[in-house]
Amino acid sequence: SCGPSLRLTGSHPKVKGAVWYARQMNVGEGFDTNFTYRISNPSVSCINLNGIYDRCRSRGADGFAFVIQGSSPVAIGKGGQNIGYGGIHNSLAVEFDTYFNYEELEPYDNHVSIHSRGSDFPNSPNQIYSIAHTNRVPDLTDQDIHVRIKYVPVFDSSELGKESFVASPHLLTFWEKWKTCGMMYVYVNDFLVLVTPLNLAYTLQLNHDRAWVGFTSATGDDTWQAHDILQWEFTSLRMDIDVVPSID
Repeated sequence: SCGPSLRLTGSHPKVKGAVWYARQMNVGEGFDTNFTYRISNPSVSCINLNGIYDRCRSRGADGFAFVIQGSSPVAIGKGGQNIGYGGIHNSLAVEFDTYFNYEELEPYDNHVSIHSRGSDFPNSPNQIYSIAHTNRVPDLTDQDIHVRIKYVPVFDSSELGKESFVASPHLLTFWEKWKTCGMMYVYVNDFLVLVTPLNLAYTLQLNHDRAWVGFTSATGDDTWQAHDILQWEFTSLRMDIDVVPSID
């Protein structure tokens, strides 16, 4: 548990931040993490028509991510649309993206997406490297938001066919490596918004099932906002992976 709050970025342009738990945590045998965050003080953008500012919109950038990584205890990625995790090797990020970057092929300016390029390549916010995503979420910048992310190394076939179950074509990049398959669940304000197949132990290079866990964030050149983690709890589940059924 951490408190009273973690400021990832202030409301300024071109800044980024990252914070990691002091020691590596057991993630390969499952984990359950809960946190509350607040995004505030967004920049305001307006259209200038003949010297008159009109159609002003208060929407900041770029968001933040919960990240699992085996790269470094002081890792930090690129800024802007990379949200502080883009460029970190051997990582998986669950991003809470609040700004639409068309060049990254993003679906919408308010979405949750899970990104990884495995252990051999630097992570990227480009949508082609998304394992699963959804825009079926509330406004991610609306007051205090509670998030729960749970990973279990056991596949639950009852989730197939549900609206929250998503598996992108990028998932096939890892499928042949996976000896078994688990599940990652993402809840926003107690509603299950995303479920996807995942095997962390074969997606990332873990240290005896352990990796650093934490958060990254960044703001844009022309749009920005403050990102704060108000409360965070993390529990390693230490589930028996031997009971996991094969996906063959």
